[in-house]
Amino acid sequence: MHDKMMAAFRANAPTYDMAMLNWMFYPEMIGPGWIERLEPYLENTKLTSPDLDFEDFIPGFRDFFVWFDTKKLHWGRDAGTQGEMYCLPGPHTDCTFLVVRRDVLEKNGQEYPKDWDAYTQIAKVINNPKENFYGNVGAYRIEDVYYQDWFARFVSLGGQLYTGSKEDKSIWPHYDSEEAIQALQGMIDVLPYSPPGVAQYGMTEACDEVAAGRAGMISNWAMASGRFWLPELSKVSDKVEAIETPGKGENFGKNCRGGFGMGIPKGSKNKEAAWLWIQYFVSKKVDLYRCLKYGIAPTRLSTIRNPEVLQKMPFWKNYEQMAAKSVFIDEALFPEVWELIDNASRHQNAALAGLETAEKAMLATQDQNVAVLRRAGWIPSA
Repeated sequence: MHDKMMAAFRANAPTYDMAMLNWMFYPEMIGPGWIERLEPYLENTKLTSPDLDFEDFIPGFRDFFVWFDTKKLHWGRDAGTQGEMYCLPGPHTDCTFLVVRRDVLEKNGQEYPKDWDAYTQIAKVINNPKENFYGNVGAYRIEDVYYQDWFARFVSLGGQLYTGSKEDKSIWPHYDSEEAIQALQGMIDVLPYSPPGVAQYGMTEACDEVAAGRAGMISNWAMASGRFWLPELSKVSDKVEAIETPGKGENFGKNCRGGFGMGIPKGSKNKEAAWLWIQYFVSKKVDLYRCLKYGIAPTRLSTIRNPEVLQKMPFWKNYEQMAAKSVFIDEALFPEVWELIDNASRHQNAALAGLETAEKAMLATQDQNVAVLRRAGWIPSA
């Protein structure tokens, strides 16, 4: 999706009338001016529904997805600046949290984990491979490992990935920090209580293990968690619970933010129609439908608080609180985002496959990403 969109935008081709932008696409796609400003459409009373209700969008995500500062390459109001309006909150919001088998923990006399050492210990206690049941499962394949588990562990341990300033080109990464290595080591430590071959599990395979009743805990995205709570998709819909990410001290509950915005490409030949359709797509009615039908993470407060939603999927009652502690992935501040994350993901996956130690993996990531940032001019020359 990303590559097809980039090709169309670079060519200014009218390939798409609407664009679903992952928030990490913003610097690459909004930054160069390939997405329309939405203020003129919003202010046009003939085009904008009175039922759009901006205040009903979940505040943290609304401020995050709607506005973007093209000069600082930063998300507008979430960064403490106004920015300009380029998107509406799209098909779903997102953050990571733990999904646990409440019944299994209770049966084994275990409390919910408050830190990652406790998480590993609980996984060990409830692990029962003879019964095809594992204490932990994760999406550790290269394309998922960074977002699904490592980054949430890192920030919940108090890690800070970058220091310095983009404005004065003094950025410095900290992939070699104690928190970065500790986060990866924790993932390695819980491998013995995970399904065989888990290092090659993607999000789908990991989620299937939980929905089938074969795993006790997972660090997971809200977006992918609906299958756990819908009886027609899960064997354990009445036995799972969403809880906050473990962490250290004041960093308890910190997690990884995600989601999509909906925007209009500059090359669109049907911009007014696109604006009308986007409003429908993000409306209260359709957001509620997506959540009830598929368990998709809502964009609207009215959906989260809807009695029918809470009866069918009680875990959404905690979503506002967990989403408020979510933080964006630092690499997305740079147009080189994918190269930076790919370097980290490959070494993390190698460590989980037993090919590198946690320390070696993160030191190698540090060296590679210093080179990327130096080449791009974000840090001083050697």
